Amino acid sequence: MTAPHDMSLEELEAALAAKKADPVVIDVNEDGTTTVSVSTDIAKPDAPPPWAHQVIEFYGDKLEVRKPTEQALAGFSLAAGKYVPQKLQNDLVSLFVKQHMSEESLECVFFRLLDPEDKDYTPATIGELMREIALLK
Repeated sequence: MTAPHDMSLEELEAALAAKKADPVVIDVNEDGTTTVSVSTDIAKPDAPPPWAHQVIEFYGDKLEVRKPTEQALAGFSLAAGKYVPQKLQNDLVSLFVKQHMSEESLECVFFRLLDPEDKDYTPATIGELMREIALLK
């Protein structure tokens, strides 16, 4: 393969597309010339850090979850009380799930819930997921 600094713009673009857009580094030298290179050593800013908690299998998905603390479980239990307005209950359930799942896993659950072809995910499924999270060891 040709060295990146010897490549034309079109060749660099093709190389980037083939490598899934590894970053192009453009250095400006003291004499005003530029050096262009394709780097695979630069960390991609969109890559989330590794999940530091548990992973569970749920309806065929691997979901990244975390064990709730005692105060989170107490708050969740109180939120389900009959004197708590329904809108607040819904908001607190959503907050509990958000606080105890990775962003990617939360998106997966939402996508499956919103998919009209996915008959496995129902409102009852969310109750099962809540139970799974609450009972983590």
